Amino acid sequence: MTDEKTFTQEQLDEIVKDRVARLKRQHDEEIKETADALKATQAELQTLRKAETDAALAEIALLKEQVDPAVLELLPDELPAPGQLLWLRKAAGQLPAQQKSKTPKTPIPKVGEKEFVPLPPSRRLA
Repeated sequence: MTDEKTFTQEQLDEIVKDRVARLKRQHDEEIKETADALKATQAELQTLRKAETDAALAEIALLKEQVDPAVLELLPDELPAPGQLLWLRKAAGQLPAQQKSKTPKTPIPKVGEKEFVPLPPSRRLA
């Protein structure tokens, strides 16, 4: 006979049961850590949204003083604060100017370079 170790069914059941319990504890810990991180992120998001809304409400109050009352009657009440802010900025003409690409100025010729002289209108192509 060989000296191989054999296990009874009860021993195997106990080994598997211990392994499953250990993996379940690890999994439960990971779930708890992920849930805690999610709660922290949600709290931070809520804080940022509140700060954004408070800032928007403060600016809305200022813009409402500048905008014509007849225009204010057109302001949709169902808009959230950031939407109202954009609407009022547009009504007050205070939207940030869109950056346009500027055409570069004609460079000044350096000494010794030929200066660019445009064609007279009679010689230009149509």
